[in-house]
Amino acid sequence: MFSAAPQRWEVLKQYVNVTLKSWSKTRWESRISSVEAVRYQSSDIRKALIQIRDKATDATIRLEAQELAEEIGPTIFKFVQWSGLTSFTK
Repeated sequence: MFSAAPQRWEVLKQYVNVTLKSWSKTRWESRISSVEAVRYQSSDIRKALIQIRDKATDATIRLEAQELAEEIGPTIFKFVQWSGLTSFTK
């Protein structure tokens, strides 16, 4: 959604402190670390999605942004549960 258009990427950067890093193919811990930032900034990501939805002229983009904004809450909740379980394995 965000990386598909520079304008949407700029909207995301207004709300979220973003640093892109590649995933390690062999270290699962690096994957967990890379998505933890999303966990703590989920409300800001949702705000960015809502702004994109409100400003989009393309109906497909509006719909996709709305669906992602609605889905981010339950997805983050699942991630929090999963990350809590994985912390016991360290």
